[in-house]
Amino acid sequence: MVGNPTYFFDTSFLLANVASLAGWNQSRLEAAIDPRLDTALSRADVHFSAENGFYVVFASPNVTAAHDKAMTICADILRHFYGDGKYSPEHAAKVCRLSSVQSLAEDLGLTLGPTGTNQAGAAAAVVERVHTPATEETEGEDDKEAFKRELTDLFHAQLNAPSDITKFLFTPCWDSKKEQITSFACDASAPAADAVTNGDSKVAFPQAEARCKIDIISLGAATTGVRHIIARGDVALVSVPVHVETLSWAKTRNAYLDMLRQIDARFLAFLAPRVVGLDAGANLNPVAQWIAGIRRRTRWSFVHLPNLHLDFSRVGVLGATGFTLAAPSLSGSKQARLKALSDEAGRLKRICSAQNAIACVNNVASSQELLQLSCQGVRIIAGPVIGRPAELPGPTQRLSFSEGPDQAITAAAS
Repeated sequence: MVGNPTYFFDTSFLLANVASLAGWNQSRLEAAIDPRLDTALSRADVHFSAENGFYVVFASPNVTAAHDKAMTICADILRHFYGDGKYSPEHAAKVCRLSSVQSLAEDLGLTLGPTGTNQAGAAAAVVERVHTPATEETEGEDDKEAFKRELTDLFHAQLNAPSDITKFLFTPCWDSKKEQITSFACDASAPAADAVTNGDSKVAFPQAEARCKIDIISLGAATTGVRHIIARGDVALVSVPVHVETLSWAKTRNAYLDMLRQIDARFLAFLAPRVVGLDAGANLNPVAQWIAGIRRRTRWSFVHLPNLHLDFSRVGVLGATGFTLAAPSLSGSKQARLKALSDEAGRLKRICSAQNAIACVNNVASSQELLQLSCQGVRIIAGPVIGRPAELPGPTQRLSFSEGPDQAITAAAS
């Protein structure tokens, strides 16, 4: 590994400066950070714990790519513990810095030979000190069961008496193949953070628990939508967001999946968890495991892509039903916007073809954009051109678009 880009992350700075970490120790903090590393690092990258932090040795010799990934990891850690926009570049400089394998060896008490190999049985010492994430948390079973009961209460409260704090809206989604509204996307009309507490600072992942509660409330709202659709004798799928924060930690992930299992099968058959919150440089390997867990409960699942530059070359088929992307909001001429949208749609379609999944684009504003996406094979389209979000799912009506001789585009509903 000598010569590979290496970065040191100083967690002692976080322990000394983040108020919510008062009373935490190094081991507990590392346990909180581990899931974030799992998401960010590739299988070939390695990380080692040290006295005041941890080292990451990147497998790729590309210095620029390693720097960008290290900065992404650092920003993710700071955002997790400080909150969005509440940390500065000075914080990042304190937490993350360029290092070397030699410094790593010295911290681990190893001696490197002239070729960079460790001597005197040091290889065994390194193996013992490799920082591998624990598969189970240290919290007791009683704590986990109590958390699951709390989530069940939140779900049923939303299902039976929706919260006045957070409103949920259902956006109609048009199937270009069937020329009909066949599904709805359920999302909070405003940030849902106020609907739950910020989490118990005494647990290892307070923000993950708070995020999981938000996702459970969203699941309750989506189930209400499905129930409404079925009650009127209709059939439609409802997608609902589940954040990577919830899925990255075993406790919250298992609790969310357990909640899916408890939902009435009549409603669960039409619910589709939609993974959201992936970073621009996210490692997609864990996503396949998350999707597998979801598909053991319900056959539908979607993944929202932050952009089309994620590296799919290192993963196989993730197993998602579809991938969603927001249409880019660009200034300039209509032709320039359509050209940019066409390029994005082409890349999305290639990803979906390789993943055996359907392509979905939201935030589509005009009929011209809709027809272009439809011609390029994008299956599900949502946005103002289809319909505005509403507090309950609307009708699953047929909706066809046609282009007349004067190039004007009209929509006909039936």
